[in-house]
Amino acid sequence: MSGPLTVFPASSDVYRIFWRDELFATATDVGWEDFPWAGGKIILAQVRPEIVTVLQYVAAQSEIEEGHNDWPFTDTTWHEWRIVRPDGVSIEISPPVVDSNAGQAVWR
Repeated sequence: MSGPLTVFPASSDVYRIFWRDELFATATDVGWEDFPWAGGKIILAQVRPEIVTVLQYVAAQSEIEEGHNDWPFTDTTWHEWRIVRPDGVSIEISPPVVDSNAGQAVWR
């Protein structure tokens, strides 16, 4: 993630999360969770099934103490994630760790 620590000031404004140029979700109540992790409440857009599979893997791996195993997907599914702030600034992020039951996600 680039930019100063104020890149995710706590806000109820709407942020947009993209994979490539596809809208993945909108996020509100965005702020720092536990630096370098930011997060917020999300509402998912129409998501490709393969991206759902990738993010289920990311969520499962986030529970493992050793971290991610070898990445079993294409490199583009790890890269090309970004969040767009309400002011239009785009920031590269990691694939989000989504808790769909809570309607929340975190990223770094």
